[in-house]
Amino acid sequence: MTGASSATAVSATTVATGGGGGKGAAGGNATATSDAIGTTASITSSAAATGGNGGSSAGTASATAIGNGASGDAQSAAVSGNITTGGLVTAASANADTPVAGASTALTWAAIGNGAMSAPALVTTDQAVAQITAEPTVTDVATINTANPAINTAFHTNDPTPVYFAIGELGGAYSTSAVGQETETSSVHMTVDLTKAGTLHDLLIGFYSGAGSGFIANGMTLDVKINGVDDNTTFADVTAANAFFRNNAHDYGDLNLLGSTTLTLDISLSITESAAGGYDFGMLIGDPPPAHEAAAQNNLVAAIATFGTGASGSSGNFTPEQRDNHQAMLAANAA
Repeated sequence: MTGASSATAVSATTVATGGGGGKGAAGGNATATSDAIGTTASITSSAAATGGNGGSSAGTASATAIGNGASGDAQSAAVSGNITTGGLVTAASANADTPVAGASTALTWAAIGNGAMSAPALVTTDQAVAQITAEPTVTDVATINTANPAINTAFHTNDPTPVYFAIGELGGAYSTSAVGQETETSSVHMTVDLTKAGTLHDLLIGFYSGAGSGFIANGMTLDVKINGVDDNTTFADVTAANAFFRNNAHDYGDLNLLGSTTLTLDISLSITESAAGGYDFGMLIGDPPPAHEAAAQNNLVAAIATFGTGASGSSGNFTPEQRDNHQAMLAANAA
């Protein structure tokens, strides 16, 4: 941990790196905390943590940047270690950035295959928060699915064993002594080796536990970037945000249209408030078979069942699959 204080300009930077683990060994965890304090000072607080690579498991990374002053910036970055023997998710990281006005905190967490995030706090008390746990445990996924039936249905209606890439959280909140507009940003990033995901279907993100006290009109934007192609959604107010981020599974299209064996996913949030407020939500990210496959399979079973019964059998002509407008986005990557 690094701390600094002054009445003028204050800068504090902390970097932590977990040790590497050899064959059959775990990578070391890393925790970085920076704390810069100044009565009338401009603050720069920066914390960065990188987990160690390991043969059996990857080291987690946790970074907290705290700024307490009249102005400035707090930045936090966490990069998970990798599993050197190879895994479904080959990289996971998180970034958070907030202006300093009074007490302000930017918190990040990143892990691959090491259980639940250290939060989600939902609603966050930090000014900027970004957390990701890739390759989440069965228990952690079940907890989310149990509490969110629409997400559970989207992931399990067509296949009892979907592939889950990650659990994530993004959020932001107005600083304690801010005046006027303030914008916080947070983001999570991961790289997925699709050759280890089995038969590819759709990229699904289940948004859950969205909550907050507000932001300026059209002041919150979610950007889901898939292999470099952006999909932006702007929210007019908390009511619109709640409808999107509470027990809602959103289909971002067919992964087969990527034209690549690698999925690079960057999810970022920007929130602007002019008074006390903010917003926070969780994400369950994975690959369940889309609805059209189950429908086709059911039609085929029904047709087979009529053979030899004297009934007029099905023609076997299935309804053409219907895709949402995100297909065009994924198709662009294949061009």
